[in-house]
Amino acid sequence: MTAHSGLMMTRAFDDTGRLVAIDNVANGKACNCTCVTCGSSLIAKQRGSRASHFAHEAGAECNWSGETELHLIAKEVIEQDRFVEFHYVTFDGNRKDIKVPFNSLKKEASFAGYRPDILAYTEHNEPLVVEICVHHACEDEKIQHLNSERVNAVEIHLALDDFKAVPVLTVENVREGIERAYKRLISINPLSEFARDLISINADVLSAQSSKIKELGVNISELKRSKKDLQDTINVLKAEHLNIASRAEAYRRKTYQDMHQDPEFKNYDLKRKSLDKKHKYRTNELKKEYLKAKTKYLDEHNEECQRLDTIRDQKAEKIRQLNTGLAKDNTNNQSGGINWSVERKATLNKEIAQLDEIRNDMYLHGCEGRVQDYIEKIKEQYANKFDELEKCWQVVSTLKPKMEKPNFISEPNSTLGNVVPLKSYGDHRG
Repeated sequence: MTAHSGLMMTRAFDDTGRLVAIDNVANGKACNCTCVTCGSSLIAKQRGSRASHFAHEAGAECNWSGETELHLIAKEVIEQDRFVEFHYVTFDGNRKDIKVPFNSLKKEASFAGYRPDILAYTEHNEPLVVEICVHHACEDEKIQHLNSERVNAVEIHLALDDFKAVPVLTVENVREGIERAYKRLISINPLSEFARDLISINADVLSAQSSKIKELGVNISELKRSKKDLQDTINVLKAEHLNIASRAEAYRRKTYQDMHQDPEFKNYDLKRKSLDKKHKYRTNELKKEYLKAKTKYLDEHNEECQRLDTIRDQKAEKIRQLNTGLAKDNTNNQSGGINWSVERKATLNKEIAQLDEIRNDMYLHGCEGRVQDYIEKIKEQYANKFDELEKCWQVVSTLKPKMEKPNFISEPNSTLGNVVPLKSYGDHRG
């Protein structure tokens, strides 16, 4: 019977109630062994291709599991080795492996009001409880009871999953499992020699920590004195700062008063105000003159454009008339008339081309040209202002590194973009 990936039973009770291994009994029913879980008769199977093991008779009902087997063999190992190891963490956080040898031990013996897995006695003849944890760790109530009774106790954690690769558990592979297992000290008697041995491990740690604490205390005292000296220096500097600031403010006020009482400054101030007034007046006059000149220019420009349009229309009408005459001459087969009409048409087309060139030149070098120049200047000023904004952001990001960069300070906004150009004369005609 198995209960864990083919793991087989190798421990049972003989006819005297003593726990025996499969290798130490007779084969078959002659073993006279019973199950440690249900108490029913077992058969020793020591022959065949499979490893030796115990088996229940056909039809037997039992909830035996490999955990029971692991628990029993673990106690055998500790009984044979007569020592236990556990992990102890010192005061400075380092782990130290502690090995405790036994003078004697008992299994399943009553002690301190309960029955531990193993009750051992150390070289100082002090009791030490060893608990084997295969499925459930010791409950908090049991640990509290052990501490209240001042009992030294160690718990060994074993897991059945660590033995999946073996068909049967042996003393050797269980011993290896105990060496790898997690072991902890769950209770301690502070008055025992066992506790004193643990305390001695921390003696050097405590001594080093005590020296460190003294050294830190000296450093703290020196830092406090330095802090007081710095604070006194800061107070002196603050007083000097207030004194200098007060003197600077008094000097500023006196200088301002002296400056406004100086006749030359008064004369300069009057001239400055007069120039500002003249400047404002002259600026307003220039604006008026500019608007007047602009209006006049636009009127003259429009009149000239209308005159040129009239001339062009007249020339176009002449071309139309010549085309009509040319068609008639072709019909009458008059070669002289044809040559004269073609020559006249070429002359008129040349004149129209000259008028178009003049008109386009007026647009390019007139108001539209100047407006285009203003647009280019505005685009240049925009780019310069964006560069200034970028430099300001670099200063701000240095002062406030956690501040996010605004979205409008980005590469797409570094230029004004493409401005729709003014239409040419041909565009207006179209």
